[in-house]
Amino acid sequence: MYRSILEGIAFEQLFAICSVEKNIGTKVNNLVAIVGGTTKDVWCHIIADITGKEICIPQNTEASAAGAGIASSVGAGWNRTFKKAGHEMVEIKKHIHPDKEKYKNISSWLHFIKKYIRVYRRQENVFENSFQIITGFAFTVKRCKMLNVIKYAEPQIIKIIM
Repeated sequence: MYRSILEGIAFEQLFAICSVEKNIGTKVNNLVAIVGGTTKDVWCHIIADITGKEICIPQNTEASAAGAGIASSVGAGWNRTFKKAGHEMVEIKKHIHPDKEKYKNISSWLHFIKKYIRVYRRQENVFENSFQIITGFAFTVKRCKMLNVIKYAEPQIIKIIM
């Protein structure tokens, strides 16, 4: 049961990656796992197998501190670009590669994934109205989607500036 929950989250990650790739016009080649995402190999393997992306685990998984250090080094003039600073300050300790056989099997589920997306889109107003009734806030699904894209894109955004 627990694994199926993780796999569902991984599929949502896949949808977010597809959305990011479409919106930024480039392919995401790998993901950087940080903090809690780095503590269990099984979780990283699930993400890698479902998304078909390599998972990179940095030596220092505390991204806030690393990001602050990178920004400070650029601000202080020690590094000219964020990319150069990232390369100098972030060391990848482990690479988890997707199992191509598992990914090939997941790719064969494409017709089910398309159905899921169609059903989800039809329910957007239900989600939005339920949220407003429960919380009293008008928080649109489109805003939620953007927050999810930003949350899921964060590791890739870090990768792009490195």
